[in-house]
Amino acid sequence: MHRAVARVALTGRIGKPLITLHGDLDVLLPRATDSDVYTRLVRESGRGPLHRCYTIQGGTHVDRLYDSFSDRLRPILPCYRAAFDALTA
Repeated sequence: MHRAVARVALTGRIGKPLITLHGDLDVLLPRATDSDVYTRLVRESGRGPLHRCYTIQGGTHVDRLYDSFSDRLRPILPCYRAAFDALTA
């Protein structure tokens, strides 16, 4: 069991480039307890140059509420698409 858990543990030792996007209005997984922690793990493992983390202003965890609050929220899906294009380029 310990070996199985160790294989999926968050260590920050990434082997490929990674882009993280996090909405600043994400209440499901707040940035301070999620993306910031992982960014620190990656940096501490010496893999910081492989990782970029972006905050999406007005973004939430998912875009479900955008239609109801389009004056206050920004859809994050287009940002994911742009990040994927940047990553693959």
